[in-house]
Amino acid sequence: MSVGVNVIDSDHKKLLSMINELDSIIQAEMTPKKDSIESVISELIDYTIYHFDREEKLMAACAYPELERHKLVHESLKQQVKNYMDSFKHKPESFEPKAMRIFLNLWLVDHIMSMDKDYESWMENKAEIIEQTNTEFEQETQ
Repeated sequence: MSVGVNVIDSDHKKLLSMINELDSIIQAEMTPKKDSIESVISELIDYTIYHFDREEKLMAACAYPELERHKLVHESLKQQVKNYMDSFKHKPESFEPKAMRIFLNLWLVDHIMSMDKDYESWMENKAEIIEQTNTEFEQETQ
């Protein structure tokens, strides 16, 4: 599922790890499950926003022509994850953790394998731009 940009590939691995952690909590028979689920979902939302911001900055720096379309998809995905969190917080009885897990797995694989793969060739041979932009991004977000 590599897109050929190391920092983005690392982000994707971290997101997948968080989704797997959520899956483990959902399937476990633990009592403080609600707090654990809420914590992982919150962390997942925060990291997803961070990742999308980084990805968009890198696409902009490389003058990726589909950036605006990609941003719209990111906004939709962020809203869907936030909706799951709202449902979990305000209507826990209607929250369906398995549905969220399926959504997250499908989203991650589908988004990476379709939309993110589209910019792979565009960012090829732009390592200097990517590295400089990522350094600036990390400095801004600290």
